[in-house]
Amino acid sequence: KSLYSTPFLGSDGSVLAIITVYFSERRVPDERETQLTDICARQIAPLVERALARAQLDREQERSHHILQTLQDGFVLMDRDFRVLQINAAGLAMEGRPASEIVGRSHWEAWPGSEQQEAGLLYQRVMRERVAASMPLAFESRGQLRWFSVHAYPYDEGVAVLYRDITQQRETRRELQELRRQSGQRRRL
Repeated sequence: KSLYSTPFLGSDGSVLAIITVYFSERRVPDERETQLTDICARQIAPLVERALARAQLDREQERSHHILQTLQDGFVLMDRDFRVLQINAAGLAMEGRPASEIVGRSHWEAWPGSEQQEAGLLYQRVMRERVAASMPLAFESRGQLRWFSVHAYPYDEGVAVLYRDITQQRETRRELQELRRQSGQRRRL
């Protein structure tokens, strides 16, 4: 028994894999057999390289998706037409609606009236000027005023938005300021 092996080479010259032909009898492969094996390796190499690149891309996308879904901050990804491409679990929890009511719609459809409000104007400026911007924004949500720290970032195909509910922090800060004010009044008495 004998065999003949030849490597699959990537476009950078690295070995991707090896193709091996087994012969049932002990012999040296003839020129036609070695040429055919080499041709197969050259034809298969780009397919293997593409499959490896695709697998790497899939792993990167899965990792990015996992990171975005486990963030405690809300995350919304919009295209150049402000169509919502993605919203993470934290964003959905803050919103109180299912993704089906948000994803695939423009921001202005998903949040009517927002186009002329501070958030909409912020996103439009980020899109137009292609610079990151952030600000605290107040939103009426489920019958109560909530404050968010909003950070919008341009990317090649649109705007990415990270936001955190800071209502409790603002309330705590306000209470501390009130206690300091009251304490200051007592000292003067």
